[in-house]
Amino acid sequence: MAIDRPSTFTSNVKIKTAPPLEKSVLRACSLMIKMGVRFANQLSGMLRRHLRKAPRHTKQMAYFTLMRPRLEYAAAVSGLHQQLAKMFKTKQHFIAIPPEYLHPLQRRSRTTNSVDRADMKRKVIIDTDPGTDDARAIIMALAQPDWEILAITLVAGNCKIKHQVDNIARLLHICERTEIPVYKGSECSLLGNHDLQTGYHGVDGFGDVFTYDVDKSMVKEENAAIAINDLVQKYPGEVTLITIGPLTNVAMAIRLNPSLGSQLKDCFMMGGNIHGRGNRTTSAEFNFACDPESAYIVLNELKTTSPITIAPLESCRISHLNWDVYERLNKIGSKKNNFTQQIDAYTAGERRKAGERMIVYDECAVAAAIDVSTVEDSFEAYVTIELTGQYTRGQCIVDYDKMLEKPPNCKVIVKMNQEKFEELIFQSLK
Repeated sequence: MAIDRPSTFTSNVKIKTAPPLEKSVLRACSLMIKMGVRFANQLSGMLRRHLRKAPRHTKQMAYFTLMRPRLEYAAAVSGLHQQLAKMFKTKQHFIAIPPEYLHPLQRRSRTTNSVDRADMKRKVIIDTDPGTDDARAIIMALAQPDWEILAITLVAGNCKIKHQVDNIARLLHICERTEIPVYKGSECSLLGNHDLQTGYHGVDGFGDVFTYDVDKSMVKEENAAIAINDLVQKYPGEVTLITIGPLTNVAMAIRLNPSLGSQLKDCFMMGGNIHGRGNRTTSAEFNFACDPESAYIVLNELKTTSPITIAPLESCRISHLNWDVYERLNKIGSKKNNFTQQIDAYTAGERRKAGERMIVYDECAVAAAIDVSTVEDSFEAYVTIELTGQYTRGQCIVDYDKMLEKPPNCKVIVKMNQEKFEELIFQSLK
């Protein structure tokens, strides 16, 4: 006869020839194991349901807290196997234990495994105007094995949308990630300014070095602002939004869905300045200066559950790469690195001739999202945008001394940990 067991068990308990006492022992052992396995399964399911919207570190803590007793339980069962084998003087394993209970970090099946891993991945949307620094930042994001990039959305900034489509398609092909959907967004600022490009990264944003065409089937028809809202509402409380361009798409998404911020997990942003010195105008940083109204809307109306993490112009400039570091990057030899070297060639040459370090901007925001320990110094404050100043339009206004009596809406990065930051860049390009 065979004792009834959960469907995950892989072999029967064979007790046909065992004496009555041995039969009773085996039945008792089988029942104990069956109850233990079922209890562990029920507890796992309950925890998954209750922790679905919990922060990632809370999920991990609960998961491993649960795994420890399951591991101890499996060890005890293995010991019981050995004792039973000695008792009946046989090598027969009377009770088969599912392998996932002996190795609790493994899943039950290939199907369940892929679903569980996807559930554990951090869901990310990247809003970008792909120029050369955007490219490196996106490559950093694509290199994270525990990230699921839900979408890349394009916004007018470094170059026109038609060039951005080519740029992002080439980048996704190089990284072999063409499954990621791309959505075209606004082609001008919120007030209709189409003259946003400076040509700093070339007319096409990628140094004007490519002439070949690529498949663009990853580019979808839906507008970026609508796509952002759809994805955030599909995964409430789970999506990390990373913005590394002007904020037009996000402002439009807020106008469509005023509760967008409360539905996000968190938000990381490259933009703004905190010392009054600009790079688009004398007093404003490029991303915010391209569309000050959108920056104002996002900073004041996104209202995420935790402050927006901002990598301002000043912290990015501190993180610029020395040329010895850049030369080490040149030696990596991967397809991704060869690609970035091509699009960086003009900018790198001009920076070197001017005696300045190699630029990094958008990479800082992505690095902060990847690993909070890359942020060496930061502070929280209320941050808004000047809209009417003759010389200061688009400048960040930081309420250092709480004179405006408003709660902090931003965590402002002052300095990155340069060693950890550079290591992230190196690892992503390998």
